Amino acid sequence: MAAPPLATADALVELTRSLDAIDHAARAQLGHPERLKLVSAARGVARRVEALVATLVCEAEEAGSAMKATRTPLPSLLAATATSKKEAPSLVRAGRLLAGRPSVLDAALAGRVSLAQARSIGQVLDGLPASLTDAQRAAAETALVARAVGRTAEQLTTVAADVLAEVAPAAVSSEA
Repeated sequence: MAAPPLATADALVELTRSLDAIDHAARAQLGHPERLKLVSAARGVARRVEALVATLVCEAEEAGSAMKATRTPLPSLLAATATSKKEAPSLVRAGRLLAGRPSVLDAALAGRVSLAQARSIGQVLDGLPASLTDAQRAAAETALVARAVGRTAEQLTTVAADVLAEVAPAAVSSEA
């Protein structure tokens, strides 16, 4: 049974408490398989948190929160809080990419795709023919998210032809 939904602020407080409560010394007793399970689990959590950060940054940028609250552009505010000047705009772009692609956003927040995979999915979708319908584009997005499992971001950039053949076979035959 799933836990009841938490407000984002409450969830972040709980996550921080959980991280603070980790007994790091206890890992010394773990065997190799257990260590590898922890690596995998931590990477999954990191992917989800990374997607949440990008989403929150995008929402704050779209709402103009930084300018309204501090009279400072969000990238500048982020750069002033230990985020590099290069990373701040990248976070804003990543958030915008997720916000514009519902299936990718859901998968990223659930930890099924990383931000790097999400960027690759965006590149593939942007490279599809303009003649595709909205339904075909949505189907292509869903197909790419499904193909992300077990593939690197780089590998995802090579599946455009397969996805196009799946969602719009007529488009493939007209390009041939």
